[in-house]
Amino acid sequence: MGTNDEFPESGASAIVGRGAELDALNTFVDSVDRGPAMLVLEGEPGLGKTTLWQEGLHAAARRSFPVLGCRPVQAEAQLAFTALSDLLTDVPPVVFDELPVPQRRALEVALLRAEPEDDEHFPRAVALGFLGVLVALARSGPLVVGIDDVHWLDQASQRVLAFAVRRVRE
Repeated sequence: MGTNDEFPESGASAIVGRGAELDALNTFVDSVDRGPAMLVLEGEPGLGKTTLWQEGLHAAARRSFPVLGCRPVQAEAQLAFTALSDLLTDVPPVVFDELPVPQRRALEVALLRAEPEDDEHFPRAVALGFLGVLVALARSGPLVVGIDDVHWLDQASQRVLAFAVRRVRE
């Protein structure tokens, strides 16, 4: 799903001194077809977590897994649904068309793709819509969702992602 602009060319061969981490990334990506899994990259700022994160997304793309990715930043942390919008940018419209109308409508409003009617705001419908997108994208095989700098996620996207993660089954 991700574009080349979002995830520049893989630099695995240019990553120096991270053989163990790259092996762990590839092992993780190889395991995602067995069911829901999560990988967290931790460490001090400047240690190369973003480089490893990008390589993980490339590893998934090389295996033809759909990839949804976003890189939240502090300056946008107060803007609702920014990360969610970034994650869903390249999802084909046909996937949204499969959603029940209330979920699709709520998601379109949250992503600023449709005008709200009155004070229309249905957080649960947005979360269910996002979960529906994930399920639709994962029907044909593993789906990888990658979030860099998760601590900068906006609260609205955080709630939607938490809702979806608690309900992912297969």
